[in-house]
Amino acid sequence: LVERAQTARSVQRTLPGQTTLLTGYLDKKGSKRWFMLTDRLLCWCMAPTSEFIGQLPLHTTRFEEGPKAQQFTLRTAQKSYTLSARTADGAQQWSRTVQKAVEQAHAAQQRLVEQRLARSNRREGVLRFNGTKRHVVVDDDGTVAAYASEKDALTRNVKKAKFHLHLASCKVSADAHQKPVVFIMQPSAKDKPLQFECADHAETKAWLEALQGAIAKANHRGVAP
Repeated sequence: LVERAQTARSVQRTLPGQTTLLTGYLDKKGSKRWFMLTDRLLCWCMAPTSEFIGQLPLHTTRFEEGPKAQQFTLRTAQKSYTLSARTADGAQQWSRTVQKAVEQAHAAQQRLVEQRLARSNRREGVLRFNGTKRHVVVDDDGTVAAYASEKDALTRNVKKAKFHLHLASCKVSADAHQKPVVFIMQPSAKDKPLQFECADHAETKAWLEALQGAIAKANHRGVAP
């Protein structure tokens, strides 16, 4: 019996929001597994009707041919996965399709990163910091600052800021142990967390999104504290 890869047209199994590219059996560490390749993931299980027991996000992998005939390897930062096809034709089909899917997944991920970086994360407003109202400003230069007066906030008078932090090393999260409208910012592991209180849930969500986006942008661009 010849094991053949199946095109997406010949299978019914799909994942929500993803396009199935190829399905079929491959050998993984000497054991036969059923694989499904989508435009985002490579998933595998014991049989076509079984639950998936593993998956690889394609944008986190690097494709390599070999090391032996009818094999290809996917490498992540932590692990390598070498897969073998039963036939030369099957190996060629899988290698060609997986390599193209990996390249397209990397390109799609890069576009998402660029779109996120292009969006402005600037936000400013009045929050309670240590029980006192402060004018807090998140800027696109990767910094956050708190001022006592609106005038100082408008002029970005850093010398009068209660704090002025680069966001590259920061972490921010909702405070599950306090009021739902409170969020916590941790400048670094050695620093004391900063606590901010918003007016309502919507404002808390907006500040968290702005800070998380600014932190991601600062880390991507290497803005050092």
